[in-house]
Amino acid sequence: MAAATDDTQKNLIESFKDLMLIHPFKKITIKMITDGASVIRPTFYNHFRDKHEMFEVILEEELFNSLYDLVNIDMIKEATKMIFTYFDKNRLFYEKAFQVTGQNSFRSILTNKINGLFTYIVQSKNFKTSKQAAVLTSEQLVEFFAMNITLIIEMWLTGDTQHNVDADEIFKAFIFLMMHNIEDFFEEE
Repeated sequence: MAAATDDTQKNLIESFKDLMLIHPFKKITIKMITDGASVIRPTFYNHFRDKHEMFEVILEEELFNSLYDLVNIDMIKEATKMIFTYFDKNRLFYEKAFQVTGQNSFRSILTNKINGLFTYIVQSKNFKTSKQAAVLTSEQLVEFFAMNITLIIEMWLTGDTQHNVDADEIFKAFIFLMMHNIEDFFEEE
């Protein structure tokens, strides 16, 4: 029975992902999703509260479970890079996802997921704030990094000129950005 439930959830997710590529999020109905998965409408609510929760489940199953596994074996940098690789591989879907704005925006869903991951890293690895950052709490640092990764991914996927940049290049740019101040980005005249 559990396998059938997993298959149904996967079918609903695949239907949703297919629909996101051709319809605006607001135009996608639960009936459209269930029709694409060949199930009845009430079945959707056995797996999800709403369409927004589908984003959370997709991120959790396709990305974040693996990220936590990497963190648990002390591969934090690799986990961070994997975030960019995942979004590069799923670029078309997430270009559309970032168009979902408002109270349950995709940006806020992703930021919360990344925030949870970084909170886990800080707590499980017993990190202490350096002297230079002692004026900030660990929660503030986590929020800073989560918001910045989300912003970089959003600009990368939705920006007009960034489509030819791959995950490795954007990851390197992110690392450079996080380790330098604004003066390092410009050459003096």
